[in-house]
Amino acid sequence: MKQRQELIRPWTSEEEDLLRKTYPTTSDEEIRRIFGRSIESIKGKVYRLRIRRDWRVIKEKLSRKTKERWARIKEGQKNTS
Repeated sequence: MKQRQELIRPWTSEEEDLLRKTYPTTSDEEIRRIFGRSIESIKGKVYRLRIRRDWRVIKEKLSRKTKERWARIKEGQKNTS
């Protein structure tokens, strides 16, 4: 248990302020790069701070995932022909 506690890096108030400013309009990948933390750690802090994403970021993420899924479906159809 002690080893795990040593790995946990507490969030500073400066990091929390930066997270409040950047999270609503920034992608998960970019947030992870900025803070050098896991997505799980970031999402947990976002939940506790009750920070919400800007709807444009959500829309772009859903659009990208939909395009990726359709590409996989189309690729699967080509392979079965």
